[in-house]
Amino acid sequence: MRVTGLRASELRTLRWQDVDFEMGFVYVRQRADAYNQMGEPKSRAGYRDIPAGSMVLNALRRWKLRCPKSDLGLVFPAPRGGVLQHTNTQSRFRKLQEQVGVKLRWHDLRHFAVSLWIEQGISIKEVMTFAGHSSIQMTMERYGHLFPSPDHQNAMAEVEAKLLG
Repeated sequence: MRVTGLRASELRTLRWQDVDFEMGFVYVRQRADAYNQMGEPKSRAGYRDIPAGSMVLNALRRWKLRCPKSDLGLVFPAPRGGVLQHTNTQSRFRKLQEQVGVKLRWHDLRHFAVSLWIEQGISIKEVMTFAGHSSIQMTMERYGHLFPSPDHQNAMAEVEAKLLG
């Protein structure tokens, strides 16, 4: 799910009704606060439709068969069906990191997803929308250095010419 770039607060409140297997989208419609209360996203930009690839959708299909039941219809419910506490999410994430031998912050996975979108040539406007940023300026302040430009290519060509003749 991390290739969707969802924030932890959004993953914790993702409902099955917000996963569109037919159209291939994950719809962000709510988030959880620090007290596990479900509510609206912080801004209008937080409401968004994120395309999901077949690997994500297939993993979710398999998970749906094993997923604990939740009166709230949550994709990732707490054992009793409510919203997972953020601290429990973090604890599980740390254990997984230890198993695979990496050290990351949860939010690093979101940055990774956004970086992949940029690498794949997704437009600045679409990256802004998928990430839930309120402005292109915000996206560019965080990720502008990752967007390729003709200036970068020209500069690298000049470096190559100087080095290799």
